[in-house]
Amino acid sequence: MLWIAPLTALGCSNGPSSNTPPATDSGMVAMDSGETGTGPDTSGPDTTMPPDTLRPPDPEGANIVPRLRSPMIMPYVADPARNNQFRCELDERCVTQRTDRVLRFDLLTPNAGPGDLYLGAPTMAGRPRDNFEFSTCHRHYHLLGYAEYDLLDAEGRVVAAGHKQSFCLEDSSRDSMLASMGIGRTVPAGERYNCGNQGIHAGYYDLYYQALPCQFIDITNVPPGNYRIRARVNTRRVVPESNYEDNTALLDVTITPRSSPPPMTVNPLAACPSGMDTSEESDCGWSAEDTARYCTPGEQVTVGCNGNCMPAVGRCDGDTLLRVCAANEICLHRQPVLGSDAGLATGAIASNDNACGTNCASVTFTCPPVGQFRVLTAARGSAAACFVDVLRAGL
Repeated sequence: MLWIAPLTALGCSNGPSSNTPPATDSGMVAMDSGETGTGPDTSGPDTTMPPDTLRPPDPEGANIVPRLRSPMIMPYVADPARNNQFRCELDERCVTQRTDRVLRFDLLTPNAGPGDLYLGAPTMAGRPRDNFEFSTCHRHYHLLGYAEYDLLDAEGRVVAAGHKQSFCLEDSSRDSMLASMGIGRTVPAGERYNCGNQGIHAGYYDLYYQALPCQFIDITNVPPGNYRIRARVNTRRVVPESNYEDNTALLDVTITPRSSPPPMTVNPLAACPSGMDTSEESDCGWSAEDTARYCTPGEQVTVGCNGNCMPAVGRCDGDTLLRVCAANEICLHRQPVLGSDAGLATGAIASNDNACGTNCASVTFTCPPVGQFRVLTAARGSAAACFVDVLRAGL
């Protein structure tokens, strides 16, 4: 295992866990909606950093090889009354007061190296205080400036300035391609890294999916045409790697005119249109918990806010709804038509409106292979509230 001792350029800031832009826009489809390969980072390391941060390769270290997938145009409403992520995304300089269109995408960062990448607890004693940041937008610590995004035209020029995205490094899932190559081992769910004990095991990847706050490029002023998303990771070499030459991913996209037909709703956290109530089938009006919950793949799990059912799990006030999805899903009732990717499941595992004859919700489901799930809740009426609890089989 690779332990990263306190580094003068190592940091954490809080990272996103849910997203709230509206759900319709004059869409876009990707020229290639599959995952990208990677290529050499011709820009080289960030030489503006002090020389001691330009670390040489570590032959026994991790090797982060980024991939991009599932690009999709979505609208953006710069209004805190309609978008509860706007303030924090504005504070983190992901958007401006004039942002109205963004290009969302997934970024996967698999560890293809011989060693684990281990950061440990962000608040561990001895960590340089100046290099960690707790973001109120994301509500947990992240490694500062882990990824950088921008949009390139056909000549390779930057047409939409990207931002440096901070990440919580964790084991989202086993990488099937790396597993087939014999890289890494299957790690029990209880031993996988998470936001409280950060890292990426060899053979696993960290997933930042498109629905997360700031997981986009602002394309408000980008004209229609063919472009490339570029994602670069660890450009400052704050994380030791066995190879720094494969830290760039590119993905071709086509941005269509704003007059194009809008794609299907893809953001369940967006506000519902006036006069429309949230239901089990709707993909609007939901709220997401800040972080994913863990479970053992294949075990039975009950999530509820209903103290009257058997088993009694959680409690609620008023009329509530629940939806559960795997942590690597966008958590839609239905998979979208445009921008969908066969490699990214989007449907909910389970949902419920009224359980056991009450107005409160409860669902029982099988833990997904990823070993993590997210809980979405909704309420009918301003006084309604869902207080979620979880019951796992055998515990």
